[in-house]
Amino acid sequence: MKLSPRNRLIVVAVGAALVVVLLFVVLLVPAFNQMKELGAQIDTAEQQAQAARALLDQRREVKDAAAVTDATLMQLNNAVPSNPELPAFIIELQDLAYSTGVSLRAVTPNDPVSGGEGFVTIPIALQVYGTWADTVDYLQQIRRLPRQVRVGDFESTLLDEAAAEDAGMKAPPYYQVETVANLEIYVIPDSAESSSSVPAPAPEQGQ
Repeated sequence: MKLSPRNRLIVVAVGAALVVVLLFVVLLVPAFNQMKELGAQIDTAEQQAQAARALLDQRREVKDAAAVTDATLMQLNNAVPSNPELPAFIIELQDLAYSTGVSLRAVTPNDPVSGGEGFVTIPIALQVYGTWADTVDYLQQIRRLPRQVRVGDFESTLLDEAAAEDAGMKAPPYYQVETVANLEIYVIPDSAESSSSVPAPAPEQGQ
């Protein structure tokens, strides 16, 4: 059937509109989603930093109070101890790896950094193999540890087949990712020298 000029114009306009909608869905929606996810990660990091500062202030107040309970003091000491206690922390990371189904490949503590307010932060680089879902669960579980831990930025890349087989991963290789995450733990030294009283940790490996 031959269309009139007016109908042809309507058909062309509708087709152009469909193309614009398709381009919006294909190109712009993923970009908006990525920006939203990045904003959520930034908000989460800021909330974690605020929570750490609140814990530090709370511990100072509790230590100065005469009627502090042993249970509260123990909880705060576990969250922000006076010594790095890295071996115990690495064991906790390994136990979480077993329970969430990921493979903890490396734990690398770095030199302590003074927080300038009587506390010290110890950056730790973490390397993990596992599915994306298991890895996200693992990082979420780290945030729930009794020890106050800040999970900073992390990067995940697809794991090649040889590395997946070497790690004994059960899922197909294309489901596996290698994730490198940056953690921070906090220490309040009993000594007034703060960071100078905390020894620089030697790199440790976890399998």
